[in-house]
Amino acid sequence: MVRVKAKHKITTLLAIVLLLLSFSTFSFAATKAELLKGKKIIYIPLDDRPVSYDYVNDTFKNLPVQVLIPPKEWISHRTEPANLDKIWNWLEKEALDANVLVVSADAMVYGGLVPSRRHDLSLETITERVEKFKKLKQINPKLQIYTFTTIMRTPRGSVGGTEPDYYDIYGPQIFRITQLLDMKDRELLIQPSEIEELKTLQDQVPKMSQDDWFARRDINFKVNEKWIQWAKDGLIDYLILCRDDSAEFSQSQREWRKLKPQSLGLHETRFHAFPGTDEVGMLLITRAINDLTFSTPQIGVIYAPGVGGKTVPAYEDLPFEENIAAHIYALGGFPALNLGSADLVLMVNSPFKGKTLEANQPVNDDKSSKQHLVFTKKIQEQLLLGKRVAIVDMAYGNGADRGLMKALSGQNLLYKIDGYAGWNTAGNSLGFALSQGYLSETYLTRKEINRLLTIRYLDDWGYQSIVRNQVNQDVIWPKKINGTDLSESQAYVEAYVGLEMKDFISEYLKEYLPNDIRFKKVEMPWSRMFEVLPILEN
Repeated sequence: MVRVKAKHKITTLLAIVLLLLSFSTFSFAATKAELLKGKKIIYIPLDDRPVSYDYVNDTFKNLPVQVLIPPKEWISHRTEPANLDKIWNWLEKEALDANVLVVSADAMVYGGLVPSRRHDLSLETITERVEKFKKLKQINPKLQIYTFTTIMRTPRGSVGGTEPDYYDIYGPQIFRITQLLDMKDRELLIQPSEIEELKTLQDQVPKMSQDDWFARRDINFKVNEKWIQWAKDGLIDYLILCRDDSAEFSQSQREWRKLKPQSLGLHETRFHAFPGTDEVGMLLITRAINDLTFSTPQIGVIYAPGVGGKTVPAYEDLPFEENIAAHIYALGGFPALNLGSADLVLMVNSPFKGKTLEANQPVNDDKSSKQHLVFTKKIQEQLLLGKRVAIVDMAYGNGADRGLMKALSGQNLLYKIDGYAGWNTAGNSLGFALSQGYLSETYLTRKEINRLLTIRYLDDWGYQSIVRNQVNQDVIWPKKINGTDLSESQAYVEAYVGLEMKDFISEYLKEYLPNDIRFKKVEMPWSRMFEVLPILEN
């Protein structure tokens, strides 16, 4: 009898503890929301692409904190630089009572990401623009400035005007030249054939083109030196140095090795450098929210079967597990020591053999492999444990893994998770899944989460992995339309893409789509086939 009573007391005490913990968790969540009320974050994006502007705005517009973004018409549009005079006038007024400024350095110095690669600005003009940042701390000494800047990308090739015009012709050769120069710097260029290849390529590419490309990079290098120094001096409170479209051997790597020693002494609470760019605005706003609410989230990570975190993704230059850790720290969190303590579990769909292919290749089809099924089961397990889950879909570059998506839909998991991303590079997907997944914990309703997930499914899965290929085959190539500049064909292409997207929804999403979410249309904001902006009905 005594034992029964004792057992009853223990059970009662446990119930009370659990109740208190539950109340404490609720109270803390409520407290975080209260802490954000009246706070203001200013955000200056890279450019006006959906990933930089629309998707970020959609994520933060319903939060208790004010996230202020300049009007879209002032922001860089493709090759057109931002209207910096208007932005600066606006920024100086808004900064008076702002708590945090999240700012793209490339936007405020060169006018945008693409202009940073094509500008003819003098070093004097650029220096003047950099120095203007000092004024912000004079206007508001309490303003926290979170800046992200890029080491200029070294793409294997490029068309469509996002690089200097000569890159359309000589891009692959220039990329290979920098690969060989990087190997030479590291004393890895030991084969006579490689030495001869370097000389041949340098003779093939016009000297004027090489000089122009390296000179612009030299200016960018000097500017990045300045940002690092200002992070050390405290003018910049937190700095991310992004390696945009890099590779293990490239000019981007050469420049990072020279900049890295200059960052020594900067604590990880002040500075990080990693592959990625387009996702960093989203990441830094989330960090600002964590800092304003004194939050340090723990993030757990689970990989799909295979090589996992050791994968070095396409367009990047280090194992993905290192990039994940860097992004978690940049968010203001830290990797969870165990999954039980994790506030969010990142499920990483990594390629089984450690090689990321392109999402538009035939191998990316609707067949779910054993790997997909095992991975999906792991996701189910975490959800059953009550964990919030976000999926980083990086098995393919520039789109979703179709086999994984079929497995997720087959188990009715599409709208049970809290975040998903599978667009562009692995780092890009990581930043979106991490930020949106974490914010769902406290600040987003299930309806808001579902709308964000739907946009990602329409973009990353529907358009990037399926529809874009179909439209290229049906319209772009037969009608000889320039896919990098749609021009007068844009309205026709948008309408055609919209119809194909409706077909995608009918075949893949209709059964699972929440009743209150309806697809309206698509826009091609940069008048090219690379990206699309799905628009939902209000």
